[in-house]
Amino acid sequence: RLHGDVKPAQILMTGDDRVKLGFSPGFRIGGTVPPRTEDPKHQVPELIKPDVFGELGPASDLYMLGFALAEMIGGPDLDRHFEGAGHDPQLKFTRWHGDPNRTLPSAREIRPNIPADLAAVIDKLLEKHVANRYQSTEEVLQDLEILPDEVLPDPQPPQEPTPPPFNPHQLQAIDADKTPGSGRKPRNLKEG
Repeated sequence: RLHGDVKPAQILMTGDDRVKLGFSPGFRIGGTVPPRTEDPKHQVPELIKPDVFGELGPASDLYMLGFALAEMIGGPDLDRHFEGAGHDPQLKFTRWHGDPNRTLPSAREIRPNIPADLAAVIDKLLEKHVANRYQSTEEVLQDLEILPDEVLPDPQPPQEPTPPPFNPHQLQAIDADKTPGSGRKPRNLKEG
């Protein structure tokens, strides 16, 4: 199954700093995939023209991950790269994704200060032809030189500091008839 709806709004951060994808009904590989009429900005080229770009598969979600990352690093300015694709908001992105000659600038052109390995990964994720893209998340992680243990560590519950055992002989009190700060030292309750 494919997630089929990878976009910034679906990328969630958990309380323990893990990244997860929000719910999607998903698509079956080899099944019928409905066209993206409600959100044409977030679709894959092979959904529009499978005869040109290749078949829908795991690389499809990876393309959308690359597109989501490009949106995150480019911010609102990223949309200016789609101006020549038409003015109708519904058709603009469908035309852009479906045109093999239209590509985004490299990730380093969009955001010059991102790490080179991340920029190279985003660029490869955004290859329009399925065969030129990453085929698995393992390939992406390998190029980022991230070990699986670094990505998905075993969750450890937070460790609460263990308080020392209770010892009533260490309690101190201030005489009730003296106000705090009067210069009198607290006395040990055991002394009486």
